[in-house]
Amino acid sequence: MNDAVDRSPIRPEEWDEARRYALVIEWSEEDGVYLATAPDLPGVVTDGPTRAEAADMGEEAIAVWLSSLRDDGRPIPAPRFTGLPDHPRAAAPLVDARRSA
Repeated sequence: MNDAVDRSPIRPEEWDEARRYALVIEWSEEDGVYLATAPDLPGVVTDGPTRAEAADMGEEAIAVWLSSLRDDGRPIPAPRFTGLPDHPRAAAPLVDARRSA
């Protein structure tokens, strides 16, 4: 196993690949930050002081995680998490939705 840390910049295609994976962002009262978790990649959890920063950190963590798997010759799991089917808003279609002025 290679213990060296790859400090090369994340390439555009790696960002694109990382953004195919879902992120769940939740507020943590205990930590006082937003946590970003990748359901398809166990162990990929990061945080940020805002939702946006947690999302940015999550995308970066996914890109780095996938790169490390690839560097170690390990298989890349396919993105599978597609949403929350049991969530009440997931099933309710937007009918005659209008933007407010």
